[in-house]
Amino acid sequence: MDSPAVSIGASRSRGASAGAVVQPARMRIGILTQYYPPEVGAPQARLAALARSLAAAGDDVTVLTAMPNYPAGRIQPGYGGLLREHRQAGVRIIRSFIAPSQRAALLPRLTSYFSFVASSTVAGLLKLGRLDVLIVESPPLFLALAGMALARRTGARLVMNISDLWPESAVRLGLVRAGSVGHRLSSALEARCYRRSWLVSAQTTEIVASIRRRFPGVPACLLSNGADCAAFAPDRATLAARAELGPADHCIALYAGLHGLAQGLDQLLDAAALLAATDRIDVVLMGDG
Repeated sequence: MDSPAVSIGASRSRGASAGAVVQPARMRIGILTQYYPPEVGAPQARLAALARSLAAAGDDVTVLTAMPNYPAGRIQPGYGGLLREHRQAGVRIIRSFIAPSQRAALLPRLTSYFSFVASSTVAGLLKLGRLDVLIVESPPLFLALAGMALARRTGARLVMNISDLWPESAVRLGLVRAGSVGHRLSSALEARCYRRSWLVSAQTTEIVASIRRRFPGVPACLLSNGADCAAFAPDRATLAARAELGPADHCIALYAGLHGLAQGLDQLLDAAALLAATDRIDVVLMGDG
């Protein structure tokens, strides 16, 4: 996918005289996310690939993120403290404090979320300059508080990237009771951040449809996950990897990802019950959480 800078450059080139060389505009893009490599997970991989691609296209990219701690609930070795900054693959990465937690209870999770909301707001005010676009990853939805403040301070257009609907998911998981004060406040924050956004992007058609149905005046678009065809090409398969997953004459069903409350892995137990009479199907789970 072309970066915004490439798109702008292409549109400007069409208006130039024949033979003229027009350089694409260099955009200043910020990405605000609680999750980023070296953590492993869907948003981490997706946002890191986006940041690298934008930087490779010539854009000036800054990622403001937390000290890596997910999903173990503890800061990874080599990190910690209040603020760190480094560059990787042409991307400027600013890391700020977070109080990590692996507990599923609401209060510890809220404490962890809001510790990063507060620290990223301060770090952004101190370290971010002018931006053209600020992309804010949700969940957690609370990070929109920092995103709206920093977009206003940096003069950026705010893009909310929604990979899971909050507070709807929290209600479904039983973390928040429908109609409670917390639910009403979170719903009000959701409405406010969508309406303050220049654009809302989402990972699935269902999320886009929900946003458009509930907020018809909000511009929303699909930004689905992609796959690295070089990393997942058939010629990458090896006999050793296949042997590690299970016997060669068995059918292997592989789940690779997080093992948490939101993944619905209890469905595998229902599937196992249906497959109990079959001894040539193995279900392999790979991940952490």
